[in-house]
Amino acid sequence: MRYLGDIAKGATVAFLWSTVDGNGASCTRTVNGTIKVRRHSDGSTITVGITDNKDTPILGLHECKVSTSDANYTINNDYTVYLENATIDGRTINAVLGHFSIKNKPLQSLAEGSITDAVAPNLQVNVTRVEGQILSAKVGENFNFFFQNEGYTATQHQDDVGGGSTLTLPDIANAVWGWSQSGYDSSTGTFGYYLDAQISTIEGVQGPGSVNVTVQLIVDEQPVADADIWITTDSAGNNVVEGTYQTNSLGRATFHLTEGITYYLWAQKDGYNLPAGKAFVAVGD
Repeated sequence: MRYLGDIAKGATVAFLWSTVDGNGASCTRTVNGTIKVRRHSDGSTITVGITDNKDTPILGLHECKVSTSDANYTINNDYTVYLENATIDGRTINAVLGHFSIKNKPLQSLAEGSITDAVAPNLQVNVTRVEGQILSAKVGENFNFFFQNEGYTATQHQDDVGGGSTLTLPDIANAVWGWSQSGYDSSTGTFGYYLDAQISTIEGVQGPGSVNVTVQLIVDEQPVADADIWITTDSAGNNVVEGTYQTNSLGRATFHLTEGITYYLWAQKDGYNLPAGKAFVAVGD
């Protein structure tokens, strides 16, 4: 069964469907039958707004148009278009021709320029993915984003985005990155800082810094190869910013840190007494 799309109220659905005889050759309808629409929310049968153009554009192809401007076509509903009591090649045929919905599917993505005007003072968009270079919105008062997975609601006012004419992806990214995250102080309380800290706890993650800092493990004047080594920002070892890595044959491992910041070095290898929370100030190689 062909899906004809999730359309706006008042739009017209147009499509072609075909009829064939018992040998598979195109043929006409000797009795046209009736094309109807079923509204699935309550099982109602709709017969208005339907145009049936037989053998258009050619024999055996028929054009059907469904105008959803009538009050019977309501939003938040699914509809099926079907043929009833037609005669084709001497047989009585009932058949499903297609189905569509009217504003009954969740918004999955916003392509460039897909929102050009708003029909109400406020435009609310449930965002799960934003595609394209720019999201244009002309709104009366507010442009509201609801990030359903995080339980986050942010309101972007007209005067915050240059008169409400254009909202760019950097605007969205900055709003999310700067969102106040509960439990953090004013200097580190944004969602961006929280996200960075969470990512940094993943094993093997690369550090956030701008300089390379090489650490070498030496015991009894010999390099310690194949040791597990990692870096934290706290002496308790809870906030891992980079690692776990393994030292090379020279006992070395290179980290990507912020110069001048105090970090804590941790290392482990069976049979060795290696640093556990040794403080150091990062200096680039």
